[in-house]
This record gives sequence, C-alpha cells and structure tokens, in this order.
Amino acid sequence: ERDSRKATPGKEQQSGNEYLSKCLDLLIHHIVQELPQILGDILSALTNVSGRKHPSTIQ
Repeated sequence: ERDSRKATPGKEQQSGNEYLSKCLDLLIHHIVQELPQILGDILSALTNVSGRKHPSTIQ
C-alpha cells in the first residue's frame, strides 16, 4: 500500500508543487524587478573607478 502511494502523486504533492511554482514565480518577478537597479549601481561604481590608476607597491 505504501509503495502504491509513493508511485502516484496525491493531492498533497500537487498542492506542494503549486506552492513551489508560485514561490518561484514571485522570486523570478522580484529578481527581474530589482536587476536593473543592481546593474545600474554596478555600472556607476565601475564608472567612478575607471580612471584610477593602480596604487604603486613602492611608497
């Protein structure tokens, strides 16, 4: 009996899969929303340091 329950997914597994799918959708949506700001911050930081020279080791 246990083996037959493991072989066929029940309502619990389906609802778990739906929950995980919704969580994944929310995570992807949040990442897509925040990514432009993060990339903008990275580009800004790189622009600020782009003209700097490497410090000399002999000082």
